[in-house]
Amino acid sequence: MRRVVVTGLGMVSPFGRGVDFNWKNILDGKSGIRKIDNIDLKDIPCQIAGQVPFGKEENQFDPDTVMAPKDQKKVDKFILYGLAAGGDAIEDSGWKPETDEDHRHYFYFSISRASPLY
Repeated sequence: MRRVVVTGLGMVSPFGRGVDFNWKNILDGKSGIRKIDNIDLKDIPCQIAGQVPFGKEENQFDPDTVMAPKDQKKVDKFILYGLAAGGDAIEDSGWKPETDEDHRHYFYFSISRASPLY
C-alpha cells in the first residue's frame, strides 16, 4: 500500500470558495441548494440546484483570480473550480516553489460534478 500525505486543502462548492467557510456551513447544517436564477427554466420542472456563487465578494468564486477572461472561454467552469481549489490547497500547504526543480512537482485534485448545467 502506498502512503499519501495531505498537506493542504482547497474547496469550491455551492457555498462558495474556501475550506473554512464551506466546513462551517456544513457543520451548521446549511444547504448550498437554491433556486436557479441565471437561466430560463420555464419548461423545466426542477428549479433548484447547487450552483457555485460567482462574484468579487469574500467566499464568492471569481474566475478572474484563476485564469485570464479571454482564456476562460476555452474551458468548462469545472476546470476553473479545480484550478482554484488546487491553488488554494497549495497555498494552504505553505509550500512556495523557489527553484525550477520545485516547479516540477505535481499535485492531484478531485472534481465532482453532477450535471452539464452549471
